[in-house]
Amino acid sequence: MVKAKKIKWIFFDVGGVLTDDRIAERWRINTLTAIAKKYKPQVTKQNVEQLHQKTSKMLGSINKNVFKLLLQNQKQAVQAAEEFYSRRRQEFDYVTAASIRPEARTVLKALAKKYSLGLIANQPRETKEKLRKAGLEKYFSHFGVSKEYQLSKPDKKFFLTILKETKADPFNSAIVDDNPERGLMPAKKLGLTTVWYQHDYWGSRHFIPNYTDYTVTKLEELVDIFLPKKPVSYFVIIRGPLGSGKTTIAKKLAQILKAKYFAVDRVLDQYDLTKYKQAGYIAEKSFLKVNKILAPTAKKYLAQGRPVIFDGNFYYQSAIKDLIKKFKFQSFVFTFKVPMALCLKRDQFRAKTHGPDAVKAVYKKSTAFKFGMVVDATKSVDQTIKKILLCLPF
Repeated sequence: MVKAKKIKWIFFDVGGVLTDDRIAERWRINTLTAIAKKYKPQVTKQNVEQLHQKTSKMLGSINKNVFKLLLQNQKQAVQAAEEFYSRRRQEFDYVTAASIRPEARTVLKALAKKYSLGLIANQPRETKEKLRKAGLEKYFSHFGVSKEYQLSKPDKKFFLTILKETKADPFNSAIVDDNPERGLMPAKKLGLTTVWYQHDYWGSRHFIPNYTDYTVTKLEELVDIFLPKKPVSYFVIIRGPLGSGKTTIAKKLAQILKAKYFAVDRVLDQYDLTKYKQAGYIAEKSFLKVNKILAPTAKKYLAQGRPVIFDGNFYYQSAIKDLIKKFKFQSFVFTFKVPMALCLKRDQFRAKTHGPDAVKAVYKKSTAFKFGMVVDATKSVDQTIKKILLCLPF
């Protein structure tokens, strides 16, 4: 049986999250740029910063990969990397330069009362000693870094090794990382809830919604996410053509989340709103009227901390946007993607079929645009629900 998400483990990156690496990153970017210029004078600091996202997805050292991509000459890239690490050993101590964020102790202490905390960090053993001396080790149930495993992010094996050691279920775990490509992308693929610690070390960064569930700019915001003072309220819109399975899934999801379920199509019929037509389909104003009818009741449930689920075809983007504007709560929209042939097949097994003409007409209208996250609804009900739950608050 599929169950609602319940976070038990929170894993932390260190550099850029628990420690402020601004000085260290400034030295790194400047040094990478200076060395690369010896081989390619036109290289700029911006070139190096822009490559950070691309190299973060690659296995191995980010610094070595930067030289490989910048210089595109294997021999020069190796020489440049050797010079970089030689200069780092002589000129700069990363661990010493990184300062532990002053709020780290308070935040970790608060979170450790409810959750098991662990590290998933690309760090040397010296970093552990730094955290230990700062009195932070006692808040962690798992205290290991990449050097001890001879593995590192974004390698999937590193994540799986830590999860296995801690016996943590990815579905009920979260990770806080400052690098979406290196830390959050692989974690999200494994099923973890992801929190992006956003900073400007590497220049402008774009938001990655598919891999980022939450974004924070300071550690204190983690308390608001994981230790909310009142229940987290949100609403879900599930839309798709006839036969996509949206009603079956929406009702089962409502049971799992103990959410209030609203069937938009039922309200359209109940208030005789299907008679208003627009280009042969139920009119836009009818859907907006349904929103107005359902909003007061939905607001009451949301105010009580209960999730709300809206199930419907939602022919018009304006109806979805209108519903989102009506509530000051987080919203999640899922568009079900199913081949028309499967919709027609499923309709045949209904107690009361809509008929092929109706299925085809609704399919054409409801698939004319995509909104929110597109979900492959050809999978089993449980598989589809689990996919949705991964995107929802715990």
